[in-house]
Amino acid sequence: MKKVLLILVIVCAANIAFSQSHDSLKLVQESTNVLDAIKRIKIQGLLQTQFQTFGPDAEEINNRVTLRRARLKVSYSNAISQFVFQFHVTEKNVGADEIYILLTEPWTKTVSL
Repeated sequence: MKKVLLILVIVCAANIAFSQSHDSLKLVQESTNVLDAIKRIKIQGLLQTQFQTFGPDAEEINNRVTLRRARLKVSYSNAISQFVFQFHVTEKNVGADEIYILLTEPWTKTVSL
């Protein structure tokens, strides 16, 4: 009876150890997939500021830094698709310069929409 109980404990322990290592392996694979997706994202930007100073001729001295223009471009690409979003910002408005999605058919990779 003690031998059967010992074998049962060993089998349960091995099962638990294998399932934990299997879960760890699955977690590592999922993390790798997420990192591969993040590596395909590109963020580019431009920021142009302007410093304005008002001399002693003005009633009060008022120095300031303003935003002349800024651009932000976020793109993602993989084997069959590409997504691009580009925006510009000025003192007075925010607008979209480019927004497009390029899809390529996956079999021959010759036709894109």
